[in-house]
Amino acid sequence: MKNSFIIADIRRDLIRRLILPLLAIAASLFVLSLTPRDNIFRQRPVNYKSRYENFYNKLLPCVRVRAEDLQYAGLDYYVNGSVSGHYYYTLVDGFCQFYLLDAKNGELPTPSIESLDIHGRLIELKTSEYQALLETMASALGWKVSSLEEVTSVYAVSALPSAFYLNFIGRMAANLCLACGLAELFWSLFCLAFPLASPAFRYMADREEACQALQQTETALSSASKVKRAGKLLLSSSLLLFLDGAGTRLIPTDQIIWTAVRKSRSAVLFCAAASDGKRFRFSCPSYEAARELEESLRAQNPGIADGDRPPLSRRKHKKKKKHRRS
Repeated sequence: MKNSFIIADIRRDLIRRLILPLLAIAASLFVLSLTPRDNIFRQRPVNYKSRYENFYNKLLPCVRVRAEDLQYAGLDYYVNGSVSGHYYYTLVDGFCQFYLLDAKNGELPTPSIESLDIHGRLIELKTSEYQALLETMASALGWKVSSLEEVTSVYAVSALPSAFYLNFIGRMAANLCLACGLAELFWSLFCLAFPLASPAFRYMADREEACQALQQTETALSSASKVKRAGKLLLSSSLLLFLDGAGTRLIPTDQIIWTAVRKSRSAVLFCAAASDGKRFRFSCPSYEAARELEESLRAQNPGIADGDRPPLSRRKHKKKKKHRRS
């Protein structure tokens, strides 16, 4: 088995196939690292007297806070030219904290709010927003901007509607891509370590039978007269072999119960069904080569059925017979 060119071909193809799952895993992790986990169902409780910069977490933005004595900051938040929110602030123990409340139906802001339960997101204000907010408040309160900077921070609690479902679907897609990439990676690594456990040897009872089939096949391939060939599809004395890297298949001819050759404008397919109900489609270079190989296969196994569709597998026949007896 160590010197088997079939095993070597399978392993080379598996190594090439590692590139795609690795790229998928890297891309998924990159997307997940950039997008926040919207913890909308488990909002973090925050005390409005605490400094929000100590609670800022880009990956867990959703918070709930009960703020008291909110004052309108004199600045509105615009989206596409229309008012979408109003800036408010609270002053506790000489420190000012900001809030961005939703402007419902473009209503005018209330000058002050005695108490409000806010369920929103702890965000970091953009530099332009923060400076505009400081300048507006400084003008209204008669303060200097530099003085306000000392008692404020760039963090605010935003109660504006967020694209929660869009973020949720995006993270679900990234997680699904990550799971598929990991599954493909682990399966390829497993087949690299144990090639005889790959789908190529599905119909081999054990390792010994697989090694024997490999030896017989490679011996037959060394003598072209003992093998019928149609492109990557080959027929030896006891095996139907499709050589295609990780897509290689070795099927004992006595396990094949149906065959057919399909021809279309773009391809010629050699179709086969095994006794367990598994169906295969192998590409061939020409219709004539595929038909010649099929005739040789039928000569080896006269029990192979013909027709447009494969018959019921032998296992299904056995189950039906047992059911009738009972």
